Amino acid sequence: MFGLTAASGIMQTGLNAFMEFFPDKKGLATGIFYFFGATASFTVPIITGVLSDIDIRLAFGGDLAVGVLACLLVTVIAVSRGKKKNQQLNISK
Repeated sequence: MFGLTAASGIMQTGLNAFMEFFPDKKGLATGIFYFFGATASFTVPIITGVLSDIDIRLAFGGDLAVGVLACLLVTVIAVSRGKKKNQQLNISK
């Protein structure tokens, strides 16, 4: 459980899900995934620092907004993956 909840476990799980969308371009998918992860690691503290200088509620509100958007995106991806897997199962029958 600790491995899944630690940052590297979540990153690896996300990378595996991302690579399922591009199975023939796994290297490119890995590069894009970690590029945006590194960009976020650099820019998020800067953005939240600026927001907290204005008002700390802006920083927390931004965090909440990103969390809600992430949950919505994960839900959409999970639903689309479920439909895709069901279609593959129906074709193979």
